[in-house]
Amino acid sequence: MHHDAKLTYTIESFYTMLDDPILFEEFKQYCVHDFSLESALFLEALKNVSREAMANKLLLTPKKEIRIINTKSEDNIQTQTETTNSLEVPSQLIPKYVEILRIFILPGAAFEINISSEIQTEILQAFQTANLIDERMESIYGDSLKIAHQSKLEKAILLRNVFDAAKSHIVQLSFMNTFDGFLNEQKNKTVSSKETTV
Repeated sequence: MHHDAKLTYTIESFYTMLDDPILFEEFKQYCVHDFSLESALFLEALKNVSREAMANKLLLTPKKEIRIINTKSEDNIQTQTETTNSLEVPSQLIPKYVEILRIFILPGAAFEINISSEIQTEILQAFQTANLIDERMESIYGDSLKIAHQSKLEKAILLRNVFDAAKSHIVQLSFMNTFDGFLNEQKNKTVSSKETTV
């Protein structure tokens, strides 16, 4: 293991590994051999979108100004400003969300992740009601999108938590099915590197 981080088979260690760039790269390499690379790439894509949003302060809506008029005197107007977190995906990030949809969520996508059809349909419906499924996507994935198309009522906003259920599922799968093997490989690397130095 390249870092001093002592990883154990706990969800806390799993999140530590996800946040450590070197360990996460090693985990991705392990996922290639474990045939679960799509899960690691999906988690990485979500982390990159979140990082970009934070760097560009895109999760904050413009400041709302609230004017409060003092009842004792009409001339005394107090101004208070507040910043609120919006649940809506900022327009600058919509292309990134659509890219995640195309690469990981759509049926038959290049790196389609292993999620239930219920989670997949829920995500597709969210994108369709926000008018983010284009005609080309409908022609390629038509049968899968018919379910979502039937419930389309009016244009809605796309919420930042649209991938949360998928992320939760993939974290759980990766932790239960891949992380233990990764830890064993890391332990074996450490043992073999100690034997080489002796």
